[in-house]
Amino acid sequence: MDVIIPALKPTCVSRHVLNSINRYLKPRRILVITADQRRCESFTRMASGVECLIEDKIFPNLTHAHVSRYFRQAHGMKARYDSDFGDTRAGWYFQQFLKMGVSQHLPNLSEHYLVWDSDMVILRPMEVLRGNKTVVQIGGHILPTYDATYRRLFGVAPASYYDNNKQKSFIAHNMVVYKPYMRELLENLSRRYGDSDSWPYHIMDQAGAGVGRESMPMYGFSEYSTYISWVKQHYPESQYILPSQRWRRDPLDIVNRLTHVIGGPSDAWQVCCPQPW
Repeated sequence: MDVIIPALKPTCVSRHVLNSINRYLKPRRILVITADQRRCESFTRMASGVECLIEDKIFPNLTHAHVSRYFRQAHGMKARYDSDFGDTRAGWYFQQFLKMGVSQHLPNLSEHYLVWDSDMVILRPMEVLRGNKTVVQIGGHILPTYDATYRRLFGVAPASYYDNNKQKSFIAHNMVVYKPYMRELLENLSRRYGDSDSWPYHIMDQAGAGVGRESMPMYGFSEYSTYISWVKQHYPESQYILPSQRWRRDPLDIVNRLTHVIGGPSDAWQVCCPQPW
């Protein structure tokens, strides 16, 4: 199985992430997607089995700049700044589109592939397939904007899951994708535009298009919630959903956060490191 990791830049965290994936998952390849060749060279030196791709070369007609320009046109001032990092939200959307679009545009990608967020470190053996079923992690944020965008895209509410009578999301920062299902989902999204590569624009149109609490394009879409919900509604027999949350995220260290935002030069790639847990 291949692993797909869009990554902004190589950091000391990246080395831990890549080596933990090799240690516990033993993938066929780890495919890191990043902005330029210089960053690619850093990633490929960090661990064995790592291949690197330039993000603007994945889609034939979609780049980071295209996403940024279109997102601003679609949402105006609401899309002007990222509320956390003072930049446009284009990169956050683009990395989601990359995780989905590789199913259409990467030759020789494994039939099942694992999408992995670039700051998640594996600490113990991890099950990703159980027989012919994909293992689905639960937990993470529940945002009304994610659910509202899903309803606008597909005309139904997203799938839900409860653990001890408490609703859980599917935004676990990793997921196993079955390539034919992802392609079918993207084709479904593109039908309204009549172009097989139009689905990113459809998502950007609908993200944050509502009113009130549903009008937050900065947090208007989740690739994890969308794919897992869609498969659960169309191919439920293909999933094994874990009964409880088996991962966690450490609080972001405020010193590193301020270093990144305020004092960190563009080449300061060593601004945060894993701490003992």
